[in-house]
Amino acid sequence: MKWKDHDRWAQKLGISKEVYRYVNNLIDAIAGGKTLPQEYIDFVHKESIRIAETEGSEKRAGILPIILSQETLKHDSARSRRTSGAIASDIQLKFLKGKGEDYVKAWYLHHALDYLYDRRYDGKSIESLFIKYEENRPVTFSREIIEFLKSNTNLEELKKDLNL
Repeated sequence: MKWKDHDRWAQKLGISKEVYRYVNNLIDAIAGGKTLPQEYIDFVHKESIRIAETEGSEKRAGILPIILSQETLKHDSARSRRTSGAIASDIQLKFLKGKGEDYVKAWYLHHALDYLYDRRYDGKSIESLFIKYEENRPVTFSREIIEFLKSNTNLEELKKDLNL
């Protein structure tokens, strides 16, 4: 989905331009040839070391921070639900929680829209995509975002943005 569409939906949710642009950049910067914010890179490195020290095995503790950092700083790194994606997701959310609730909402909105956009040709209705998304991500913010997309907006407009 294009950033202009992400931006428009974030505005409808009441998220400021500063916040949604920051979050969109955090998620998509690398693919767009941009750089990540230095404060985020620093946070990822520190958090990767913390995870390695508290949760890593002694044998691999030296390399684990490097692997975590590399995986977390990739484009759409938090989208995957595999181990590396789950860790990247946790790190991104921890960072964004420190910045405020709107940053977290913008993160969930971005990923929900990408999820819907990526599955637009699966032959399923938008309603069934909503249900599948909620089943896979049973988090309060995810439900709030899906309810926003279902009830507070023009469903036809969303379908148009998703090319459904």
